Amino acid sequence: MRRSIGSGDSNIYNQIKLSEVLMRQDDKNSWREAVEILVKTLKIAPTCVEAMVVLGRTFERMENLSAAKEVYQKAVS
Repeated sequence: MRRSIGSGDSNIYNQIKLSEVLMRQDDKNSWREAVEILVKTLKIAPTCVEAMVVLGRTFERMENLSAAKEVYQKAVS
């Protein structure tokens, strides 16, 4: 799956799509991997709202609502 989506750090869009796929799985390890990818993506593109939204949704899925709220507030600002 990662090969078909791509995992190069230089391609932010591919990183976000990979994270979305990982976030939708019923596996906490996949969710943690999605968070790691999105955090790296946001280091490269700190104003990428799409990455922030996916990160917030991943935190929601992990039931970490305070982290989700923080990310969403950053996305709005």
